[in-house]
Amino acid sequence: QETSWNLVALVFALTLSGILLVPLLGFLAPFALLIFVLVALVERQGWVPGAVLGLTATAITWLIFVRLLQIPLPTGILEAVLGI
Repeated sequence: QETSWNLVALVFALTLSGILLVPLLGFLAPFALLIFVLVALVERQGWVPGAVLGLTATAITWLIFVRLLQIPLPTGILEAVLGI
């Protein structure tokens, strides 16, 4: 029982961290990082599946929102700094 609550707290903290990074990095980078960390570290599936799932989920999210629905995703202040 204690382990499951620790896992819930960890996932909550990771999700909150991702949300707090959106104003700085935009939506896509924290989302990809969150998926990667959840798969690779929390679920212990390895680095490669974590990276593949993180990038795939991010690409699909971008395609659905930006291309299909034409809804811009937050880019954060990093866009202005890097000029992307």
